Amino acid sequence: MKRPREVARLLVDERRRLTLVAILVATLLLGAAAPSVELSTSLEQFRGGTEPAAADSYVEREMSGSVAGVEQSLLVVRNTNESAGATERNVLTEEGYLTVLRIQERLLANETVNRTLVAEQRPISMANAVAIIAIQDQQGVPVDQMDIEPRPSLSEQKEALRNISEYQRRLYTTYAIGEVLSDPEHTWPDGGGFAFVPLSYEGNGKTAPATGIVLSHDEDTDPKNLTTAQLTAQRIAEDELSAPARDAVIVGNGIINAELRQSSLDSLTIVGPFALGLMVLVLLFAYRDLVDAALGLLGVGMVLTWAFGFMGWMDITFNQLFVAVPVLLMGLSVDYAIHVFMRHREERPPDTGGESDRRSASRSRGAAADGGARDTARTDGGRPEDDEVDDTEDTEDTEDTEDETGGFVFGDDAFSDPDEGPDDEPEDVADAADTSNPPDEPAEGSPGPDRTASGGGRDPDPPGGPSGATGGPLDDITDTMTVGLAGVGTALALVTLTTATGFLANLTSGVGPIREFGVVSAVGIVAALVVFGAFIPALKVEVDRFLEARGHDRRRAAFGTQGRFESLLGTIVTFAHRTPWLVVGVALLATFAGIAGATQVSNQFEQDDLLVDDSDVPGWADDLPPAFQPANYTAQASLDYVEEEGFIYDGTFTQYVIRGDVTQDAALDRAQRAGDRVNDTGVVLQLPDETYATQTPVRLMNTVASRNETFAQVKRQADTDGDGIPDRNIEAVYDTLYRVAPAAAPTMVAREDGEYVALRVKVPVNGTYSESTITERVRNASAPVQGNGLRTVPTGQPIKNQAVAAQLLSTVNTGLLITLSIVLVILMLVYRRTEGYPSLGVVTLLPIAFALAWILGTMFVLDIPFNVMTALITSFTIGIGVDYAIHLSERYMQELHAQGDMGAALETAVLGSGGAMLGSAITDIAGVGVLAFAILVPLQQFGIITALTIAYSFIGAVVVLPALLVLWTRRYGPDEVRGGTGASRSRSPEPMSVDD
Repeated sequence: MKRPREVARLLVDERRRLTLVAILVATLLLGAAAPSVELSTSLEQFRGGTEPAAADSYVEREMSGSVAGVEQSLLVVRNTNESAGATERNVLTEEGYLTVLRIQERLLANETVNRTLVAEQRPISMANAVAIIAIQDQQGVPVDQMDIEPRPSLSEQKEALRNISEYQRRLYTTYAIGEVLSDPEHTWPDGGGFAFVPLSYEGNGKTAPATGIVLSHDEDTDPKNLTTAQLTAQRIAEDELSAPARDAVIVGNGIINAELRQSSLDSLTIVGPFALGLMVLVLLFAYRDLVDAALGLLGVGMVLTWAFGFMGWMDITFNQLFVAVPVLLMGLSVDYAIHVFMRHREERPPDTGGESDRRSASRSRGAAADGGARDTARTDGGRPEDDEVDDTEDTEDTEDTEDETGGFVFGDDAFSDPDEGPDDEPEDVADAADTSNPPDEPAEGSPGPDRTASGGGRDPDPPGGPSGATGGPLDDITDTMTVGLAGVGTALALVTLTTATGFLANLTSGVGPIREFGVVSAVGIVAALVVFGAFIPALKVEVDRFLEARGHDRRRAAFGTQGRFESLLGTIVTFAHRTPWLVVGVALLATFAGIAGATQVSNQFEQDDLLVDDSDVPGWADDLPPAFQPANYTAQASLDYVEEEGFIYDGTFTQYVIRGDVTQDAALDRAQRAGDRVNDTGVVLQLPDETYATQTPVRLMNTVASRNETFAQVKRQADTDGDGIPDRNIEAVYDTLYRVAPAAAPTMVAREDGEYVALRVKVPVNGTYSESTITERVRNASAPVQGNGLRTVPTGQPIKNQAVAAQLLSTVNTGLLITLSIVLVILMLVYRRTEGYPSLGVVTLLPIAFALAWILGTMFVLDIPFNVMTALITSFTIGIGVDYAIHLSERYMQELHAQGDMGAALETAVLGSGGAMLGSAITDIAGVGVLAFAILVPLQQFGIITALTIAYSFIGAVVVLPALLVLWTRRYGPDEVRGGTGASRSRSPEPMSVDD
C-alpha cells in the first residue's frame, strides 16, 4: 500500500494534470443529470412504509365506496359577514344554489379544471341534491327511493330550482341532508350531506353560512396541473360571487403541496443569497486571499454537483429533508478545504522572519513526519520491543538512544540539517538531544532504527529537501502541497469513512426519504474527499505556480496561527494541559444536563407545522425587492376554516381497519364497542342532532334494516340477546347485506374471493384538536377489537402523520446507536492499526457524544421538536463532530511522534488544526445561521439548531478533546511522554498541577 506522501505526490505532482482531467470529466458526467432532479414537498412520500399508511391504502383500494384512483378537493362558497344573523348569512337559498350550479358549469367547461376530473364522479354539491330531489318529487318518486345518480343535466337542474317555492326549497334541503345523501347506497363522499354543509348547519331554519362543492380529481394528475386546476376552480367561484361579503376557498392536496413547495423556495430565496454572500465574506476573512477563496468555492460547487448529479441519475426526488444535504456538504467541504489549504500554508509560511517563522519552521518539521510515520502499523504504540532495549538502562540513556532502539524519535535530530550550528536552532529546541553523534548505520540485514513507527521514517527526501531537511519551512509549491496533503490525508480519509458510514446507517429507517438522504449524503461526503483531497490541491499547485511565475507571492499565513486567534487557542491549550480534569468535569456536567433534556424532546410530524400562514410572514419581508418577497399563502387559513366550521371531508377522517376472523360471533359487538368508546373521547365530530358522526358496521346495518325488511328479519334472527347487534350466523348476515345493499356493504365489510376479511369503522374527528391528541385517543379506543382473533389498525391522515413522527424518533434513536457504534469500531480499528492504541478511538469519539447531548438538551430548552427537518440533527452532529475530532487527534499524534513532548504537540495541533477548524466553524455557522430568518418554521429551527451543532462540535474538539488527550497520554501514552521528560524540548517541563 502506498504511503500518504507517495499518494499525495502522485496526485499533486507526478499525475497532477491527469488527476485534474479525470475528476473534471467525472464531475461533468455526474452533473449532466443534476438538472433532472425534481422537487416534491408532498408529505405522502414520508407516510409510506408505515402500518397505518398500508391500512389506509387498503381502504382506498377496497372499501372507500368511491371510484378507484380519485383524489378529492373541497371548494367552499361562504358568506364572510360574521356580524350578520344566520338568515342574512345563509347561502342555502335559490340564488345561492343557482350560483353553485353556474360555478359547476364553468368548472366542467374549463379545460384546465376538466382535464383533472374523473368523469364517473362529476363535481357534486348540495345544489345538485336539492335540484334532483325537486325533479324526482315532480316525477312522484318517494323520498326513500330517491337517488341523485344518474344526474339530469345542469340546465335541467337550474330550471328545477327556479320553479320551486321557498317552502319546497327548505323541504328538499331537509330531504337532501337527512335522507338522500345519507342513504347507505350513496357511498361518496364519506361525509354525506355534511360534506356539503358545515356542522354549523341550522336544521330548523335550514340555513348555513357556507356550502361546498366536492371535486374528484384523477390521482395520477401531474402535481402542477392539479395545483393549477384547484386555483383555477377557486378563481372561477370567486368570479361568480358578485355579492358583497362572499368569497370562495378551496382545500386540496394540490394547493397544499404547492404551498409546501413555495414556502421552501421563498425561504431559500430570501436567505440563500444572504447566506452565500456571508459565507464568501467569512471565507475571504479566513483565507485572506481571493484566489484560495475562489478555489474553495469551486470545490464546494463540484461536490454539490456530484451529489445532485447522483440524485438525478438515481431518480431521487428533492424534498424537505434534502435542504440539509447542501448544508452538510458545504460544511464538510469548507472544512476539508481549509484543512488542506492551512496545512499547506503551515509548510510554506510568509517569509517575514522573526518568531513566527521559527514557530512555523518547528511545525513544518513536526508535520513532515506524517509522510511515513503513519503508514507502517505498530501494535506497541511506538514503544520498543523488549529485545530492543536493555531494561537495565536508566531513563536518561533510554532517552538519548531512543532513536536507535526503535521507539519515538524525540527532538529535531531526525529533521535538522547536520550542518546547522547550535546557534541556528530555534530557541524552543536549543537543548535538544545531542546530534553530534548520530546513531550508527545498521548493518545490512539488521532491523536498524525503527523510524517508521516513531515518526522519523519518512519517504525519501525529494530534490530540494521537501521533507524539511533544511530544518525550516519548505519552498517549492509542489513539495509543500505534498507534505501538507499527506499531513491531513489520513484524517480526511478517516473522516470520510466514518461520516459516510454513519450516514448510511439511515438505511435502517422506515421512512423512504430518510434512507435516500443517507445515501445521497454518503455520496456527497465521498465526493468531498475526491475533490478536496485530489482535484483542488492539484489545481492550487497549477494556479500558484502560474501566479508566482508572474511575480505574485502566494505565501500566506495559516488561519489561527497569528494574532488574537492564536492567543485564544493558546489559552485553550494551556487550560487543557494544566487543568484537564476541570475541563472534562465541566463538560460532563453539561452532558448530564443535556441527557436529562434530551429525554424530553418531543417528536412531531403535522401538516400544519409545514404550512405557512400569511400572518406568520414577518413584516420586514414586505420591504424586500419584489423578486424576493414571499408569495401569498392561503392553504393554512382555508384548512383552519373548514375544520372550525366542521365540514366532513377526506382530511378529517380516521378509521379502524379490523382484520382477522370477522365472522366470529363477537366481531360486530366488539367493533360497535370500539365505536362507542371513541365517541366518548371528545375528538369525534358531533352532528347537529347531537348524534356522533362515527359510522360502524352495525350502524350501517341498522340503516339498511330500516329500509329493507328482508335484511331486517335476518338481522333480528342473528341477534340472540336483543341488543340490536347480530351475535350468531354472522356470515349469513354479511351475505344478505351484500345482496340488498351491494354498494354500501363493501364500505364496511370487505370480501375477498368469497371470504370476509375486514371490517371498517369510520371516525370523523374534530380537526381543531392536535393530531397527536386525536391519534392517542383514537388508538386507545380500539382496545375492544384487539386480540382474540381480531387485529385492528387505526389509520387516517392524523394517525399516518403520527406514525411518521414515531418513525422519525425511531430513526433518531436507532440511527444514533448504529452510527456511534460504527464510528467507534472504525476509529478503534484504525487507531489500533496505526497507533497501537484502540483507546484513542474512544477518546476521539467522546467529545462527539458530549456535543450530541448538548444539542439535544438545547432542543428541549428551545422547545424544538424532532420533525421532518430536525430529525437528522444527530447524524449532522456526528458528521461535523467526527470531522473536527479526527483532525485534531490525528494532528496531535503526528506532532507527538515528531516532537516527543505532550505540551508542544498539543500546542502545535490546536494552533494548526484548531485554527483551520475555527475558520471552518465560523464559515459554516454564518452560512447556516441565516436560515433562522426563513419564513418556514421547521427551516428556522433547522438553521438555529444546526448552527449550534457546529459551535458545540467545535467546542468539543478544541476545548474538551485536548483535555481528554492530555489525560489519555498521561495514562496510556508512550512511557517517555507520560514521564513528561520531553527530551526534545529546551524549556523546562510544565509544573505539576493538582490535576496531575
